[in-house]
Amino acid sequence: MKRFIYLFLFFLLNTAFFWTDVAGKYGDSITVKEKTPIGDITKEPEKYLDKVVRVEGELFDVCQEMGCWFSIKDSTGAIYVDLSMGIKFTMPKKSNGRSAIVQGMVSNQKGKSTLMLKGSGVEILKK
Repeated sequence: MKRFIYLFLFFLLNTAFFWTDVAGKYGDSITVKEKTPIGDITKEPEKYLDKVVRVEGELFDVCQEMGCWFSIKDSTGAIYVDLSMGIKFTMPKKSNGRSAIVQGMVSNQKGKSTLMLKGSGVEILKK
């Protein structure tokens, strides 16, 4: 009987882990209405630097330690999104490959010319 209970609990916990949907809102609400193609940001960075933008696309390279950074890509390009070490919020580690809306300020990484978004809000869409 004990064996049956342990087996049942094992399957129950695994089902909960694997079937948990990560769709939802993280961080601040998305307030920017107009979508900006990522390629526009990377082609004309001076136009977008220090401005808050909204990008939409597929999440990838989500940090598997804390969920404190990730990248997002659309049909025009990709950009790194930093969540400031997860001070305000973190991303679910299982959100790779999910469609999302991301709001953040365009900036340069410290001491580098690489563009990034300082993420303030994310909405992971339902599948």
